Amino acid sequence: MEIKEAHFYEMIVSAGSAQRKSRVFNLRLSEIPGQSGRYQIYYYDCGTTHAFQGKILENTNEKLLFEIDGGKQFEFKPLRRTRPK
Repeated sequence: MEIKEAHFYEMIVSAGSAQRKSRVFNLRLSEIPGQSGRYQIYYYDCGTTHAFQGKILENTNEKLLFEIDGGKQFEFKPLRRTRPK
């Protein structure tokens, strides 16, 4: 998925059987030096920048699926603008 600066994303957090949806801003992803396949992910939500380390499970044009230690998964999708009718 192409990550754009200053853009909104839909985020779905899954832990076990629980899921939570929210809208996040300014998603960023960077590889951790010296740790092959490990990434740091950042996003802005509720007045705070959140950061997690983990691995990418899926990266397609439609979504980015990221998993942190402990099995919690973060799914990000570009938020589509809807035009008023």
